[in-house]
Amino acid sequence: MVQSENSFDADVVIVGGSLSGAFLAHQLGRRGLRVLIIEQRSPGQRKACGEGLSYLGIGYLKAAGLWTPELEQRSQPYRGYAINQKNGVSSDLAYESERCQLGVGILRTVIDAEVLSKALALPSVELLRTRVLSYQKITRGSEEHYEISCHKKIVTSKGFVLACGHESSLLSTIPAKKKGEPRYGVSFWMKGSWQASAPERVSIFHKDIGQFIITPLSETMLNVSVMLSSNSKPKPGPEDLRAVIADILESQGFTGRIEEAQYGAAAINSSRRTITKRDPYLIGDAIERIDPIGGMGMTHGLYTASLALGCLIKQLEQGKSMVLAYQRARLRGVVVLRLLTALSYSLNVSQSFPIRLLVRVAPATVFRMLTLISSLFPEPALSEQPGIAEVEEQSQVVQNHFLEGVS
Repeated sequence: MVQSENSFDADVVIVGGSLSGAFLAHQLGRRGLRVLIIEQRSPGQRKACGEGLSYLGIGYLKAAGLWTPELEQRSQPYRGYAINQKNGVSSDLAYESERCQLGVGILRTVIDAEVLSKALALPSVELLRTRVLSYQKITRGSEEHYEISCHKKIVTSKGFVLACGHESSLLSTIPAKKKGEPRYGVSFWMKGSWQASAPERVSIFHKDIGQFIITPLSETMLNVSVMLSSNSKPKPGPEDLRAVIADILESQGFTGRIEEAQYGAAAINSSRRTITKRDPYLIGDAIERIDPIGGMGMTHGLYTASLALGCLIKQLEQGKSMVLAYQRARLRGVVVLRLLTALSYSLNVSQSFPIRLLVRVAPATVFRMLTLISSLFPEPALSEQPGIAEVEEQSQVVQNHFLEGVS
């Protein structure tokens, strides 16, 4: 990294040090590229999200050598979903076989910090704690680079990536197309104990004020994320939400207390951006916010980071922008996530009668549909990385048990 008192020069600058940004920095750094992560916030801050990570996302972390024994130890596997309608009807969409899992519940503070620490352990990766004020793309002849203005510093780089979330002011010039009913999220973290062991399900409870999603994070901790309509009147207050949560958890055999709450979360309905060749790379929520379903948001972040990795390497080798190639390549995987999102939205938000009826009378068929769609998601393609054979083997095991698990 070339730097002076007021400037930095890097091969790639990444704005945002959460999961997708740190993952990309780690992969670039392992290839010897000079990477600067710019992150204003301190690491380890909690954010309002469901904290589920799908097995598809775990596959990307394993392929990169980043799914460590510590992360394995600090996660709680789940095999499916338990959906509880307002009328008291419950449906179980889950693998019957204990050998199969859909994903894990894991604290974002834990996984973000672990991946970021692995990235910063590499000699060519640095972290700059400051705020990005503006950026511009500069073309001189056939050469292009970005000039990023930060507080008291100017950073230049050939590759520039925004991994800063969906609502960042840096994205104001790239409009987002929003879909679905406007909603927002609130998350609570509970500490306590179950009467039995922690359930191997993500539980979804439909109430008049919104959807309550319960994700076990360990035998003693869970995340309760509440999806509320922006149009609901009157708007429920914190005490209203706490009362509903207490009733739900009592019915589930969990006794505990709220350790922390994250209020005032941004809108969470699905939305996406289209970029041009003059724009930087956008990854994770910056390019598309996936409607919450079973850890697909984190999976999308890892998937887009892996695609940006390949395109950035080619860009640095060839000296021309690969942003449009990145955007085209992303569609293959994101179509799968959009299908899963559409099914989830129909079931949990718009309350589509045909979907609800199908879940009620033939839950195995619905679950088979979900798992078969998931099997179309692209496998990790990170060359020269440890763990690829293991990921492919695990992927084959899961696919072999799709029908067994739901029969």
